[in-house]
Amino acid sequence: MRLSAYNFVKLIHRVPTLKKVAGILRGTLWIDHVRAHEILFKEKNIKSMIEFGMGDGTESFLKQLDKVASVEIFTKDVALAEKLKVADDSWAIKCKERFKGSKNWELIMYEMKQPVIDAELDVTGVGGLVKRGGNPRAGAYKIELSALLDQLGLDKYNYAFVDAGIHLRGDIVNLLFQRVPIIGAHDWDDKAIYGYTRINKPANYDEEEGVGSHAGIHFWIKQGMETQ
Repeated sequence: MRLSAYNFVKLIHRVPTLKKVAGILRGTLWIDHVRAHEILFKEKNIKSMIEFGMGDGTESFLKQLDKVASVEIFTKDVALAEKLKVADDSWAIKCKERFKGSKNWELIMYEMKQPVIDAELDVTGVGGLVKRGGNPRAGAYKIELSALLDQLGLDKYNYAFVDAGIHLRGDIVNLLFQRVPIIGAHDWDDKAIYGYTRINKPANYDEEEGVGSHAGIHFWIKQGMETQ
């Protein structure tokens, strides 16, 4: 079996360097997925992506790709955002100003509706009816998220990255299967709170661990994708 460039680099990145440890201590944990993406983009010849969430990593993506779309799922209710530890619109406003000169960038804002809010109340434990890290009691939030994805024109993108400012990331991954050929998810080591335990991988996707991420990054790659 051929050892791909991606897997070779994965082997030599298992032990974190002092530089990586220092970066984590400086607070750059939020963008510790950059190296894994550099490898993935080169190996799979990725030219376009859609990300759920945005930030410092977006700057790296914009330098490497022809097209980047950032989806921000947020609430305008600042008190609710603080209570649930989800995104309000302030971060997207800052990013819009920061990346306004990037012609290859598109911002897509989506204000969460009650089904997603109710699911967030459950999985965070804030609602008091579900233990933190548990599953939502109702499935209406999946319908809401699926309707959002239907509007995004996902067939335009080679890759989707889930690092959203909500806790329903595993459900977003599930909804991306068969819509996008390559999917990535950040904070993979915190599986329960981000709903990664709910992921049902289809048989026609393979999965790989990314390299160099202290928080964990995981990829699903549709079978038949040619390595460049």
